[in-house]
Amino acid sequence: MNELTHIALFSAGAFALTWAAYPVALRTALRYHILDNPDARKLQREPVPVLGGTAVAAALLPMIMLAQHVLGLPQDWPLLLSLLLITAIGVTDDIRGLSAVLRFLLEIGIMGALIGFSHHTIDMLQGLFGLPRISIYTAVPFSIFAGVGILNSINLIDGIDGYSSGFCTVAFCLFGGLFLLCSDVKMAAICFIAAAALIPFFCHNALIRRGKMYIGDGGTMMLGLLLAYCVFCTTDSQAPAAQLAHENISLGAFSLAVLCIPIFDTLRVMCSRLAKGRSPFHPDKTHLHHLYIEYGFSHLQTTGLIILTNLLIVGCWALSAWLGLCPAGQFVLVSTLGTLCTFVYYPLAHKTGFLKH
Repeated sequence: MNELTHIALFSAGAFALTWAAYPVALRTALRYHILDNPDARKLQREPVPVLGGTAVAAALLPMIMLAQHVLGLPQDWPLLLSLLLITAIGVTDDIRGLSAVLRFLLEIGIMGALIGFSHHTIDMLQGLFGLPRISIYTAVPFSIFAGVGILNSINLIDGIDGYSSGFCTVAFCLFGGLFLLCSDVKMAAICFIAAAALIPFFCHNALIRRGKMYIGDGGTMMLGLLLAYCVFCTTDSQAPAAQLAHENISLGAFSLAVLCIPIFDTLRVMCSRLAKGRSPFHPDKTHLHHLYIEYGFSHLQTTGLIILTNLLIVGCWALSAWLGLCPAGQFVLVSTLGTLCTFVYYPLAHKTGFLKH
């Protein structure tokens, strides 16, 4: 049995486990009143169970361990333990509530430990800022900063049904395809297992809607950390993906393109809050997905529009690489498109109202 067949089987196993774990998590949330209650900044009108992340984790973690064992790969304990810890912190926040400062410090600690024990960092710039690489002393703090930023960007898109799970499913498939291209079987298996584990949750949350449950901070923080790890394994000069850097492919631009809308939308929202004299972590309803909902789009339509926009940015990056644009130019192109689709598009749409049905 070849590696692709194994990955397909493990992905199917993750799908089945999430499907089986979902009703268990739902009953537990209802029994112990682990609910997300409506307030002025939220879109739901009644309490919704918020333990979906545990159902995804119950499928994701064991299937990653099984896949690495069967494929003869060393167990990635730094990643597995980090995912377990960040899920526990997120679930605790869902149940009891943690201060933003404490949660931020815990995120920094776990991200730092993951980087330190896995030895994966963002150190390959491919000529960006005139540097091919950066030293380990710069790469580690920069990677922690970027990783925590990615984690919180994913956490902040969990505002409408299906958005976080749908977006992350597509992102994991894109990263998985890249890892297959460079024969990184370990990371390809992790990505496709993660994508498959999310599909049942997306179906329950966005399509079936009976027995709806939010993925919660326990889920989004876990997904954000795993996506940050994918970025580390893509932009690390010692990782298998580095071989693609010799083919005029900007791996940094690819990673940014895959996560473009959440990253730039989070930057826009935080800059807006700071400009108004508020904390960047102050919750409000000014994200891009709130704009679509305000103008009459359904949750599923909003999710589809944002994912499609993000895929168009990935497509523009791929076209630029195929046409031979230099790696630094690819990064500038993606950054420009991300800025246009968030910093420019949001205020323009909000002021003119051209999105209104």
